[in-house]
Amino acid sequence: MLIGFKLIAVSMLMIGGSDFLQFQKQPVFIFLGLCILGLSVGMITIPALPEMLDSIEEDQSISRRYDIESIENYISGLFIGFQSVGEAAGPITSSILTDGFGF
Repeated sequence: MLIGFKLIAVSMLMIGGSDFLQFQKQPVFIFLGLCILGLSVGMITIPALPEMLDSIEEDQSISRRYDIESIENYISGLFIGFQSVGEAAGPITSSILTDGFGF
């Protein structure tokens, strides 16, 4: 997951152009940045859900009250719900920040 976060940082520098790395806004860098972004997002989201499920199942007080199937359904629903909220709120927030500060 940490490698995925580092790759996201590199891809954002490639997409937006970076004076630090001397990348200019060229279609090649934008394309490569988007490809790296797609791979790195998968590196973060795919292992996150099983880790959340394992940590909830290890909690004895929760696992005694509910069966494993209902816990998995609830956690996966929350995971997808918050991911959808982030996908809706992210572009709005980033456009406000871009207008105020630039990319």
